Amino acid sequence: MAFRQQGHNVTILESSRFSNEVGAAIHIAPNCNGLLLRMDLNIEDVGANEMNGLKIFAPHGAVVQEADLRMANKIWQHVRWQIVCGDCMALTEFSEMAACT
Repeated sequence: MAFRQQGHNVTILESSRFSNEVGAAIHIAPNCNGLLLRMDLNIEDVGANEMNGLKIFAPHGAVVQEADLRMANKIWQHVRWQIVCGDCMALTEFSEMAACT
C-alpha cells in the first residue's frame, strides 16, 4: 500500500494449499500498526483485537512456545500487538486499500 501511494506499480500474490480458508487470522505487530495508522487505517475500527498472549503448537498438539504479551503491550509507542480475524471486515478493508492506493 505504501509503495502504491508513492506511485509504484505493485502486484500482490497470495498462495495457499487450502481451497477455502475460514477463520484465518492476520497478526499485526506494533510497528506495523504505526505504519497503518499513518495510512489512515485504524485496524481497531475494522475488527482487530489486542493480543494478550501467544501460543505456538506442534502438529501433535503440544505447546512449543508461549508468551504473555500483557506487559510487552505497555511499552509500545503505537497500538499494541493485535490480531485480526479472517472473517472480519479488516481483510476487505486491506484489500480495498491495496487496490485503490
